[in-house]
Amino acid sequence: MMKTSLVPCLAVFLLATTGAAGAQSVNVYKWTDASGTVHYTDQPPQGRNATRMTVKGGTEAAAAPVAPQAGSEARLDAAEAATNTRNCESARANLATLSSGAMLVDSTDPTASRRLRPDEIESARRTAQADVNAYCGAGKQ
Repeated sequence: MMKTSLVPCLAVFLLATTGAAGAQSVNVYKWTDASGTVHYTDQPPQGRNATRMTVKGGTEAAAAPVAPQAGSEARLDAAEAATNTRNCESARANLATLSSGAMLVDSTDPTASRRLRPDEIESARRTAQADVNAYCGAGKQ
């Protein structure tokens, strides 16, 4: 029986895979959101101006601006409105629960659940009220 050394086999494998990876190019899209945060994605963002970058072997080869897709701004606005509606409904439900007078339990640690103290309930209620104001405030529902 012939023994084969693992090192030469591993070396051949690494050379084959790194050579193939270096020969491929990938498109990446770079865009900046309203708060100035830069994002990189493998798909062009809908409703946003982005720069397409072709990456070859781990280096940036070219960059070209990409225009927003037609109608994507409206779809983005609709998705944002739907998310805001869900957040508003959730915030209102949380506030209703915290204001109901029911016994509330901290279950963050399932092995040590305990009843919330009145000051903890009040703090959570204030947070829930702030969420209602943020998601359901004037002009948002």
